[in-house]
Amino acid sequence: MIFSDIERLEREYAYSNAASQIYKSYIQNEEIKALSKQITPEEVIDEFHLRVDKNEKSLEDVAIAYALILMATFYEYEKAISTFSKLELSKLKWGLELEDIFRRGARMTIYQLTNGKAALLKESINVEITSVATVQGKSKINEIDQTSSGTSGLIIFKEF
Repeated sequence: MIFSDIERLEREYAYSNAASQIYKSYIQNEEIKALSKQITPEEVIDEFHLRVDKNEKSLEDVAIAYALILMATFYEYEKAISTFSKLELSKLKWGLELEDIFRRGARMTIYQLTNGKAALLKESINVEITSVATVQGKSKINEIDQTSSGTSGLIIFKEF
């Protein structure tokens, strides 16, 4: 697994004093996001275990292992959960906490609704859930288009 800026990963890990801090730092890392599109879950699992199954883990091993956990959060929700189930997250100080942060958050798709027409604003972003609302019980954008002519606002869909 090749990261172009391992020093950045190491530095961000070394300065983190909580799982939430490393989550926020790594989730914004464009390289982790880009690699998630190239690396299969099986490769993430294999590389993770290669890094954490050592008796003596280096700073690089731990930083990359955390990057691999965060890489999995960019997968589709079900694929991410399946990947987490195959990682021995308890081998890292904040491994289980990172999974918990991911599960409490959500993968969202946000649409801007104007005069009954929806336009995609953001797709599959990580957000913290503070409240949940439904739009007339509909879950598909084409159904919302048919039932909400003349309205405006944001529609957010949570992926499960």
